[in-house]
Amino acid sequence: MVRVGVSGKWYRRKLHRLAVLRVVLFKMNEEDRQKIVHNLVELVAQTNLDTLLPELLQKGVFTLEMGQKYMNNSVDLLERKRQLYLDLQTRGPEAFQHLIVSLMKTGHLDLVQQLQPGIDLRSFFLEQVPRNVAHVRQGTAMFIPPNYAPEDDTDLSPRLRTLQLQIPHSVANLSQEPLKVVVKKATMRKDICTPKGLQVYPMSSKPRGYFFMINNVEFVNNIFDPRKGSLVDEENLHELFREFGYIVESHRNQGLEDMKRKIREFAQRREHSLYDSCVVAIMSHGNMGSSKQDSVIIAANGQYLEIEWVLEQFTNENAPSLQARPKIFFFQTCRGDGQDFGVKLTSGRIKKDGSSSSVLRSMSDMLIGYSTLPGFSSNRDIHLGTWYIQAICEVFMEHACDTDVEDMLKLVDQKLATLTAEDGSLQTSSYENRGFRKLYFNPGLFDPPSGYA
Repeated sequence: MVRVGVSGKWYRRKLHRLAVLRVVLFKMNEEDRQKIVHNLVELVAQTNLDTLLPELLQKGVFTLEMGQKYMNNSVDLLERKRQLYLDLQTRGPEAFQHLIVSLMKTGHLDLVQQLQPGIDLRSFFLEQVPRNVAHVRQGTAMFIPPNYAPEDDTDLSPRLRTLQLQIPHSVANLSQEPLKVVVKKATMRKDICTPKGLQVYPMSSKPRGYFFMINNVEFVNNIFDPRKGSLVDEENLHELFREFGYIVESHRNQGLEDMKRKIREFAQRREHSLYDSCVVAIMSHGNMGSSKQDSVIIAANGQYLEIEWVLEQFTNENAPSLQARPKIFFFQTCRGDGQDFGVKLTSGRIKKDGSSSSVLRSMSDMLIGYSTLPGFSSNRDIHLGTWYIQAICEVFMEHACDTDVEDMLKLVDQKLATLTAEDGSLQTSSYENRGFRKLYFNPGLFDPPSGYA
């Protein structure tokens, strides 16, 4: 029988009863619920609501109408996140697993490990990429298939077999399996054992500082191809700098305005004054800017962000809490569509003189690493990640215990020099020193926060 003219009051009571019935019949498994309860403080503190909520909505954990209250800016952000996790416990037996997957996809790897100790994060990331041999495109250039061990020699393309015959010692990647990041710990503080007169940054605070990462994997309306393999880079960098003692903050698939806002807010964060350094990594498609020396990052909505704009946010004027503190940048992007096929071997040396000043310069204490040269493309393996980030993780986890960061970047390029793509092209990384002194990460060695004067 259809009831006509139902009052709003009766209707609300009916909805309430249905909601209560749903909680009784479909509440979360008690063991899973307790994991959320026991980790609620960390979940509320570390969750990026802007990235997590869309994933939960997409999976049907919350309806769009329910999601509105978590986006209500008139309510304190921490309270909104707390309410989300309380409500999540009433969203059915599958809600916890949806939460784990959503946290993984949005880069909340520390929270995943807290909720599910022992989870195999690497298997999850590799499952996101189809295991097929195919050319992939980064920026505007074609790239090589992965160099994994084939079951049958016929899996190798004739072009790659020919290349291996022509250049016997060349390889198409640094390894055949995804890298397992294990950092070798330092046994002695290198920042207090340096040659006389050589300025070295103190690196002993715990934590060391913030590691800020943006990884654009997918792009709006597929205007650019997905950067398959970059999730492996993200995981490796996350683990590397976590073991170095940094607070890791990661963001994924950011449009231009979101990138600008997050970078600007990060640079101006007052908490930097408590720690010894900060590191920034931005990974995306990229291209050449208005001139060959200029480079741009492509945001997830296809708009361009100049690398120089990023660096300007960290000047001594714009980021006062980072004055006199080392700031390291890694840009894993193409800087054009050129390819390097090599030239006849020559030798030579270039020396540059430096200068000093007694006043505070507008831009200093910056070390900027680029995956490639201006005008050229970068290589990315769809299973193992980009050549550059692989090399950084391999070199840094092995040598940071006793080697300064500039020398490690030289070792990174030495590794890249051993690689040759399927079409015979090569890749050269570069770095730029803007008033940057010597820095040792001293992994595993900590003092109380150093407290700058």
